[in-house]
Amino acid sequence: MISVTEALDKVIFAISNRVAFEVVGINDAVRRVPKDDLFATIDLPTEDNSAMDGYAINFNDAHDCNLVMPVSSRITAGESRVTLKKYSAARIFTGGIVPINADTVVPQELCELNGEKITINVVPKLGSNIRKQGQDIEVNKKVVEKGTSMNAGMVGLISSQGISQINVFKRPKVGLLSTGNELVDSSAPLKSGQIYNSNIPMLSSLLIDIGIEVIDFGVIGDNPIDLKNKIKDSVKEVDVLITTGGASVGDEDYMNSILKMDGKIIFSKVSIKPGKPIVFGEIFGCPIFALPGNPVSAFVTFLVFVKPALMRLMGHTSPHNCYIKAKSTFSSPATSREQYLRGFARSVGDDLRVDLFPNQSSGVLSSVAKSNVLIRQTIGDNIYTEQLVDILYY
Repeated sequence: MISVTEALDKVIFAISNRVAFEVVGINDAVRRVPKDDLFATIDLPTEDNSAMDGYAINFNDAHDCNLVMPVSSRITAGESRVTLKKYSAARIFTGGIVPINADTVVPQELCELNGEKITINVVPKLGSNIRKQGQDIEVNKKVVEKGTSMNAGMVGLISSQGISQINVFKRPKVGLLSTGNELVDSSAPLKSGQIYNSNIPMLSSLLIDIGIEVIDFGVIGDNPIDLKNKIKDSVKEVDVLITTGGASVGDEDYMNSILKMDGKIIFSKVSIKPGKPIVFGEIFGCPIFALPGNPVSAFVTFLVFVKPALMRLMGHTSPHNCYIKAKSTFSSPATSREQYLRGFARSVGDDLRVDLFPNQSSGVLSSVAKSNVLIRQTIGDNIYTEQLVDILYY
């Protein structure tokens, strides 16, 4: 067995050589990762504009006129810049371009309109209520850093620069395949000895949550020829294949032998609990994660190994999981493998505390459903009550 750290390093290294790029329209850019840094092409705002409805004035002219001025023009958003006549005010609306010679906008509620003249009832502050050119973004400034997943705000910012297409990391297409004679789809009646396949819906949900396109290849029975042919057909359609079951050492577990014959095994068996029989390799030129058939083990190994690999494939510069500290409300004896316990993190005053789900058996799927974090326990380390531990939200 190899350590979790060594296994994850091997996964990231193998996946890093498979990144690809594509150009997408700005409307499809959310949650995508730019290949390069993105820079502003124009100032934002592009010109000085009014922050509210009111009157644009020259501050000194207004004082010379004792704050009583004729209205000489009307400016709405979208109009070209004009020149303000001396000793006059311009009616201006939010977003309107501040005229040449004007340096202050007085809100309309502070002015009294009498015919074609205004009286400014409160002495304004020089330069007030004007959004200055470039105050948000200056031309040539970096607006989005490469390796950053774009959110809606970033998409809006890029759009404001007139950028309609960006070069991004290609979003991987991932296939899911479950193995086992005992597995049936949830729409089928359950017979003696059978169980419903929970792995594909669970893993599909995890993949969709990080923006991955999923292809469900269903269930294949424990037959080595059928399994090999199914894998051979499946990898033609995807960038990564994830299987569950058939990767251990039982008489009906054929994944290792197929990988040895038609691909390569990069590692098999990791010092992790649950999930020791995870296998990672290549088959017919496609990366493959052969996860344990046990749903809890499949869930844990997906979060620990598969998710970081896919995040790297999607272009994230820091694909590794982000663990934070929380105070334990439980104790746990040391184990010979790195252990990932299921628990529930909650805020108590200024503290973040984490409770242990009472049944940590790998056969208890409710330990995943009723928890919100994995608790990492490294090899040989005890966990004591009130100790700071590493947790991973999911």
